[in-house]
Amino acid sequence: ASHTWAGHHRLYEMAVTQLLQVLRGEQPDCPLNSV
Repeated sequence: ASHTWAGHHRLYEMAVTQLLQVLRGEQPDCPLNSV
């Protein structure tokens, strides 16, 4: 079970990272871009 949770958590972090990159790419004027 621990392996399953670790796998899902990693995929979740990867998805969030990609989402943030896309948002920063589409909205260069967004305040989050400086984070």
